Amino acid sequence: MSRIIIYDTTLRDGSRTEGVSCSVNDKIKNTEKLDDLGVHYIEGGWPGSNPKDKEYYKHFKNKKLKNAVITAFSMTRRANITCAKDKNIQELLHSGAGTITIVGKSWDLHVKDVLRVSLDENLRMISDTVSYFKKHKKEVIYDAEHFFDGFKTNPDYALRCLTMAAEAGVLGTPFIRINDFVGRLGYLNELENKYQLGFGIKPDNIDLMFNHLNMLLLLPNCKEEWEKKKDNIFFSRRRRHTR
Repeated sequence: MSRIIIYDTTLRDGSRTEGVSCSVNDKIKNTEKLDDLGVHYIEGGWPGSNPKDKEYYKHFKNKKLKNAVITAFSMTRRANITCAKDKNIQELLHSGAGTITIVGKSWDLHVKDVLRVSLDENLRMISDTVSYFKKHKKEVIYDAEHFFDGFKTNPDYALRCLTMAAEAGVLGTPFIRINDFVGRLGYLNELENKYQLGFGIKPDNIDLMFNHLNMLLLLPNCKEEWEKKKDNIFFSRRRRHTR
């Protein structure tokens, strides 16, 4: 039986509904109820946006729920600034949340007219933010905002946004994915086939999955091997963009 992962946004996105206003205590009680229901991820709020959410994360800091993981939400770093100097990013890092949800622009229209930055700077903002939290041992969920709108008008750029998030998230870490899209997504094909950073397996070939798992578990110096693969893709990309 397939496992379904439930990601609940009631406490952030849902609380923006007209006529809805939750106190910190309301949010804490709702979190406990969602945890009792077996929800896997609870998006508690935006730690850097208001004192209420900051107090909410303070309450749950260092507390383990029965079923759920509390996630903290924010956007990518601001333009032309490092993550270390971005106040929102630092609020996320110190919120106590083990999982960070980052929303990034995937529609070139929004990049140019809302963020008012270059398309390349937006890609750097995505990559820098995801890799920053991975370096700090956080699980990262990337929210590709308006991806399908962007894909309609500029599919190459929309997919490049996903590529940057995927590469920043998996570089240096072996991954195995099982789905029906194996061989159909160019950016993942490149990671798997050209750079051998991971393995794509179709659902009807589970034996192959176990073979790859055994190989990774028995591989001496696995971490060092994947660091070399990571360096390879970085140098390759650098050469591609400096030609």
